[in-house]
Amino acid sequence: MEIAPGRSTAIAVDNASEQQPLLNVEDVVGIRNEVDGRARGHESGLVRKLWRCAKMVHWTWHAGLMIASVANVLVGAQVGKVAGNFYEAFGKQDGRLFRNALVMAGGWYTLCVLVASTRDFLAEYVALRARISLTELGHRKYCRSKNFYWMDKNRVDNPDQRIASDIAAWADSFAEVLKVSIASPFTILYYSVLVYQYAGSTSVLLVYGFFVLGILVQRTIVSPTAKVVSNQERMEGNFRAKHVHLTDAAEIVAIHDGGETEKVALEESFKQVASNQRLLMFWHLLLGACTKVLEYVGAALNYICVAIPVFAGKFAGQNPAEVSKFVSNASFANLSLIYSFTEVLDLGKQFSTLAGLTRRVGDLLEHFDNLQESDREDRPLVKEALLRREKQEEIKKGLKKDYLLLAPTTVGKRMEASVHSIPKHEGLNVHSIFPDAPGNDLLLILTNQEAALDLAPRWASGSGAVFRNHDSWSIRASAEMDHLLELFLLWAKGMCMYLHSRGYWADAIDPTTGFAFGLAGSQGRPVAGSKFDEVTAAHTLLGYPVEFCGVAPVISHPMWGTCCYPASMATAAPLQVIQDAFEEASTALSTAEAACTHSAHSELEHDWETGNGLPLLTLHQASYRTPSGNPALFDLSRLTVKENGSLLITGPSGCGKSTFVKVLAGLWPLSNGSLVGLSSSSRSSEGGPSVSPSTVVDVLYVPQDVYLGPGRTLRSILSYPFRTLEGFDDTTILGVLRDVGLLTVLNRMQGNLDAEAAWDSILSPGQKQRILFARILLQVPKLAVLDEGTSALPEKDEEGLYELLCKKGIARISVGHRPALAKFHDLLLHFHGNGSWDIQSKQTPRDFQQFT
Repeated sequence: MEIAPGRSTAIAVDNASEQQPLLNVEDVVGIRNEVDGRARGHESGLVRKLWRCAKMVHWTWHAGLMIASVANVLVGAQVGKVAGNFYEAFGKQDGRLFRNALVMAGGWYTLCVLVASTRDFLAEYVALRARISLTELGHRKYCRSKNFYWMDKNRVDNPDQRIASDIAAWADSFAEVLKVSIASPFTILYYSVLVYQYAGSTSVLLVYGFFVLGILVQRTIVSPTAKVVSNQERMEGNFRAKHVHLTDAAEIVAIHDGGETEKVALEESFKQVASNQRLLMFWHLLLGACTKVLEYVGAALNYICVAIPVFAGKFAGQNPAEVSKFVSNASFANLSLIYSFTEVLDLGKQFSTLAGLTRRVGDLLEHFDNLQESDREDRPLVKEALLRREKQEEIKKGLKKDYLLLAPTTVGKRMEASVHSIPKHEGLNVHSIFPDAPGNDLLLILTNQEAALDLAPRWASGSGAVFRNHDSWSIRASAEMDHLLELFLLWAKGMCMYLHSRGYWADAIDPTTGFAFGLAGSQGRPVAGSKFDEVTAAHTLLGYPVEFCGVAPVISHPMWGTCCYPASMATAAPLQVIQDAFEEASTALSTAEAACTHSAHSELEHDWETGNGLPLLTLHQASYRTPSGNPALFDLSRLTVKENGSLLITGPSGCGKSTFVKVLAGLWPLSNGSLVGLSSSSRSSEGGPSVSPSTVVDVLYVPQDVYLGPGRTLRSILSYPFRTLEGFDDTTILGVLRDVGLLTVLNRMQGNLDAEAAWDSILSPGQKQRILFARILLQVPKLAVLDEGTSALPEKDEEGLYELLCKKGIARISVGHRPALAKFHDLLLHFHGNGSWDIQSKQTPRDFQQFT
């Protein structure tokens, strides 16, 4: 999110109800369509993309190229008459005419060289200006508002290739096409007049007919060739990306001895490149063959056009020298006109390449525009929902199909519903539960709701996931299930009302008892011993696996795991009517979801604070999930980190600790609650790309994967994410580097902070983490967020670095595993990996060290 300098930002999710679910797939499609629709509102297709790229070069250069191209045509026409003058001189055996022809030839040849060279220079300059302008635009958009992170790589592949390679290729291709196409209309008109003067209207019509034939032939070839060119560029980018990946991961691949596997991956990628290139060769063969045939037909057509006036008797009785001069000049005019058309036809091959490159460059710029126009606060939601949609597609492929009439369909923010025929011998007892239901052709509607925390009592399982706070989980789980039952009942009532109004029977099943709710007004009692089992139904009809957690079996949803609340209803309505009812009931459910308040946190409300100053970050009743869909944190009561405060986050691997850092950075959404915090991009009022002792840095993030930045000097990597360090004398910087234990690095560079080196390869993992601490100590942010920031260092060195942070009074949020970190933090937040959590403070009577 882009935030005003020095300001705080609030990320809130429905504070009125405190229960706003995650963005679903329909919301994503709506956001995408709305943004893409705005982008397509004015123009569409290849012409729009070409115009956008072309206008990056100022019109004066286009005008200069146009003037030079037209001048080249006019001068070339005069050069073409030189041969006729020589033929006349030779025919008349006149030395004076020969000398005049020689002088004239020298003058026109010199002028032709100057004009043609100027035209070629201007074409190259237009290509250069186009590349500079488009590359600068691409860099601005790529690096603005974290677009390099938010880009949808499935929609726009290889942005690096598009900026670094495709733009350059587009600029060269555009200049070549422009050089010919600008002068073509004037060339054709000018030589059409000359041909008419020399050979009459019949010759002009013959040449034009030849051109129409050429257009028809090439039109069937150029369009498919452009598509193949675009595919070739995409595959070339993927192939190069494979090599870049191997280069970047060379050490890790070598450790794993994965060379053979990497070779197979490279060869598979190259096979796609080679296969498409063979196809491209075929289309280029057709295109080139057509062009050559048209060139030779054009040469023969010239003789036909000259023969028309000659054999018509126009030069009967005239001097042979005059006839030779006419034939030379008329042939030149005919051939020039034919060549002009042939050149236009030859543009087809060049334009097919330009069209393919235009699509790639234009798609990149349009995708940047879509990101710029979209609501930046929706971006984490969109990113998460796209992952969820991919997971849903995988789930549909593995569904049990025996009794499935309608695959699970989203009917609410967190509810899905599927429709099934009822098997007679699977022990579901549906007809026994509804003795008053008409007939035996009932359909069963299974619903599953995504719970905000794990509903399975895992302290009784053998999984090893043991809650430390049994009462906390029980209260939260009970409140969550009551809430989900309330939502299901509201939805089921809406379904029944619609189906009853259409004359069809319908009723719902109480998932807590297994008996009918009685929404159909039935008076009959169920058969004794009859009880509907939601777990059996989901396993039998959908194929969802069952987990046994000690108390009772539970369904494990393929996306939500045991964070799933199943409930069902039955009806005599046909499938189409049920689908219509889904639309009606979903509207009512959405209203209910927005109106319902979640009270699970009310009984456990507690304010946790660390630090003594102005609040830097506040979480209130926050919930979120990991990218895989598992609950990471559920309903965290108010937690505030103030100036000089400290928070340590612990938990098992994969529980969502690193995702918590993404939430703080605005890269991942909360599913509930609010986050008020400072921005990592906030700077002093002076702003600018440099950091100085007076610069106010609000938050500095130290992610798990160490990134030194693009700089090649120690000074530049210490200043990242700013560009340079200003106002820091070398003595201060060298002192900080000594404090963090980088003396060996300093000695190697002889204390020179501006010595260039490949630091990413030179520094060990531990030294890189020391560099990150040096950044913090130099830039002195209000809050430092460290994700496993000392994992590669010995415990003794870890303690020394944290002592430096404490002396600076820097508030800190740390993610780590080592118990030694506890003494440098006032609060400890422990994730259990299923949405449950515990907080401990140094001031509480429980053993803070043992808790880690």
